[in-house]
Amino acid sequence: MPIIEAAASDVTLGLAGQAHSQQLSSQCGMKLHVDVYNNALMGWEPLLEPWASSVALQVPLARYDSPSEWCDDLQQHGVVQEQNL
Repeated sequence: MPIIEAAASDVTLGLAGQAHSQQLSSQCGMKLHVDVYNNALMGWEPLLEPWASSVALQVPLARYDSPSEWCDDLQQHGVVQEQNL
C-alpha cells in the first residue's frame, strides 16, 4: 500500500500566435494535491491542499527568423529540454 499519493488535475496548455503583433503566447496551469496515509487513523489525510498554479510566457517573434531559432533559444536558457519520444 502506498503511503503518499500525488495527483494533478485541471491541467491546461495553450499556445497562440498573433500575426499582427508578431508574438507567441503560451500558458499552462494545473491543480496539484498530495495526500499521505495516516496509519493511526487508517485513512488518507491531505499533506498539500489543492494548490493551483500557472505559468504564462510571451515571446516577440520579430527577433527570430524561424520557429526552430525560438526553440533553440528556449533550450539554451533551460526553459525547455529536448525529449526523444
